[in-house]
Amino acid sequence: MPLTFNVRHVEKKELHLQGELPSEELHLELHDELIRTAGPLAYDLEAERIEGAVLVQGHLQLPLECDCVRCLKTFRHDLELRDWTCHLPLIGDDAAP
Repeated sequence: MPLTFNVRHVEKKELHLQGELPSEELHLELHDELIRTAGPLAYDLEAERIEGAVLVQGHLQLPLECDCVRCLKTFRHDLELRDWTCHLPLIGDDAAP
């Protein structure tokens, strides 16, 4: 189940979202067989209502397991997005469900 929230919860104040999503639920299309997810996506987000949309901002972290193409050793790399932002329109053709 993807991360969801009720828009009514952000009408009067910001909504804090924190937790983890299993990597299987992200439906990532990794086109490189040398890179795999190694755990859940951790998120720490704030959602706020702005004119006709919701603005979601925060921190995302996803552990990856990678194979070096040179020596073929496996190593871990944490993909970290510290200032991630997403604008979700609530009206129009691109409206979020």
